[in-house]
Amino acid sequence: QDGTSKMSKSAPSELSRINLLDTPDVIREKIKKCKTDSELGIEYGNPARPEATNLLTIYSQATGRPVEEVVNEVSEMSWGTFKPLVADSLIEQLRPIRERYDEVTK
Repeated sequence: QDGTSKMSKSAPSELSRINLLDTPDVIREKIKKCKTDSELGIEYGNPARPEATNLLTIYSQATGRPVEEVVNEVSEMSWGTFKPLVADSLIEQLRPIRERYDEVTK
């Protein structure tokens, strides 16, 4: 909700973070609702666009790819195209944790 703040489990809004055990649908919804701007293109490191930097960093970390590489891939995308990529990468990254948790709790 605020691209200048870190995700925090103590923040009152569930939308402020991705929890390790969030379902794929919840992750998609949280990423879809991430605050973004109306500017065209997606750029990294612009202080006026902290949410872009935040989502690019999350995508980079979730895919294991350098920020420069993902910026080259997505710089001309719209938010409507980019956010599902972020959500899908997080879902895939967290899938083994959710699966193991389900195994243990059964």
